[in-house]
Amino acid sequence: RKSMGGISENVVGNLVRTKALSQKDRVFPYFKDQTITYQQLEKRSSQFANGFRELGVVKNDKIAIMMKNHPDFLYTWFGSSKLGAVEVPINTAYKGDLLKHIINNSDSKVLVIDGDMMDRLLLIKDDLTKLERIICHGEIDEEVAKALSVPISNLDGFFDHSADPVEVEIKPKDPAGIIYTSGTTGASKGAVCPHNFFLHQAKLVGELRDLKSEDILYTFLPLFHFNAQIFTVLTALLYDAQVVLSDRFSASTFWEDI
Repeated sequence: RKSMGGISENVVGNLVRTKALSQKDRVFPYFKDQTITYQQLEKRSSQFANGFRELGVVKNDKIAIMMKNHPDFLYTWFGSSKLGAVEVPINTAYKGDLLKHIINNSDSKVLVIDGDMMDRLLLIKDDLTKLERIICHGEIDEEVAKALSVPISNLDGFFDHSADPVEVEIKPKDPAGIIYTSGTTGASKGAVCPHNFFLHQAKLVGELRDLKSEDILYTFLPLFHFNAQIFTVLTALLYDAQVVLSDRFSASTFWEDI
């Protein structure tokens, strides 16, 4: 699929950009009491792309993301995609050897992590030899930060960056993410997934659901998982639909969310 003078929509970051041009002020994700339009998603993910670039992130660098469901996860994911960086979503339950394995095995250069999970890095701090930067989502625990040798900054600062498009040549066959298996028969293995794979899967899901632009997809499943990323977020984006993103399932608040 081509648009915008030959720019491929089979690249995740490009798709965000082209959809913002057509959908503009239409809400894309709902999250609790927040609404984010397609244009806001484009702007903020571009700010994050420029934020990563200022830190020295370049195409094919790995960015690990260990965050609970939140719009900032989307900006981090799509912002890294616009740079041609490779997202490495990490199960938020991981700690110890499991966490160390994912960060090291993926060659992650940057880790974006919720502040209340940063203390998990203390037990493995001497083994994270490839990690060059930690970006905290939320409040930084200064005691934990002092104990870590890797430079730490706050994700909030990314909103201060330019929203100008980052011009990087990215092809559909280039890697978009590394999704790790559950590891039931040994250490988790990273499946390298190109942009075209992510979006082809989303296209198939939309076709099976006969998805329309007036549809709303709901997920409480974690964004570190293939299901929420592709079967909900990217599928909705591809079909001009909307998403209700929740950080957990609660029967009492389900109808309030949607």
